[in-house]
Amino acid sequence: MNIMKRISKQGIDLYMILISAGIFLFLLLSGTFFDLDFSKLVYTPRNFLSYFVEYLGTLSSAVIFSLSGVLLFLYFKNSKRYKYGYIYKYMCLALILLAGAFWGYDTFDHYLSKSIYAVGIGVLVITPFSYLFYLDLKRKYEINFARIAVIIIIAFACSTLLTFGIKTLICRPRYYYLVSQDMSYYRNWYEISFVKSGYPGVAMKTYLESFPSGHSSFSALNYLLLLFPFVKKDNRNKRIVYISVTIYCLLVMFGRILDGHHYLSDVAFGYFIGTASVFLSTIFIKHNVNDVKDSEKKRKEKILQRKLKEEQNN
Repeated sequence: MNIMKRISKQGIDLYMILISAGIFLFLLLSGTFFDLDFSKLVYTPRNFLSYFVEYLGTLSSAVIFSLSGVLLFLYFKNSKRYKYGYIYKYMCLALILLAGAFWGYDTFDHYLSKSIYAVGIGVLVITPFSYLFYLDLKRKYEINFARIAVIIIIAFACSTLLTFGIKTLICRPRYYYLVSQDMSYYRNWYEISFVKSGYPGVAMKTYLESFPSGHSSFSALNYLLLLFPFVKKDNRNKRIVYISVTIYCLLVMFGRILDGHHYLSDVAFGYFIGTASVFLSTIFIKHNVNDVKDSEKKRKEKILQRKLKEEQNN
């Protein structure tokens, strides 16, 4: 009962968990029996959706991660509880740079001669988004800014470590590799192997990193939007955001299957890792009571100051 109350309080409704679990189970069961058949049926190399997903499929989640740096920057800027808050404030900018570097490296490193170019592109793309967030949020200092930032960081950390950790350990060849080599190298998701030798023509290690899907995992991190006050306070907004993110996830997953990067079971597990990281982090990370009191006090002071200014102007 306590878990259910906490779930409802954090802006996540039970139907969201049930639908997300249903999507995962449906894709997993379908993939268990039809992974290879479905990939053969839909395989379409060099299609628009796959290109869109590859370059922009994880951009939205990277932008959300950069937002954690903005939120913590504002938190330390407004809080007087920390002796060296000004140092922490600028350390938060590293999260913005990290978000850009990670997205740029993951998206463009395979296509550019030097990794530094990919990282630079990522930082240049992410930084303007972060500045726009700052301009908007600096006028709206909220009670739960720090908590939202912590949830974002933990959800991303869990999703990243699990996804890329499993990718590195489990060697499952991608479908487009099978097309260029031999279908006999196909393995189902439960036929776990840690051996990378024995696969001919493996020019890049990513050829054997089909399981699970990183793009699917990171697209599901967009469920973090459910945490924000303008969503939590309105059930209609929550439903719209949840449905929109779910459709977006399905498009990303289908796009990754279309060009042979993943199978149904790959995207199923990627979706599960991302969704579980968001929901569990949201449910179990509580408010800091002292931070809430301090933030509420500052919010009331700002409202009072605004009213006094309006009265003076009138």
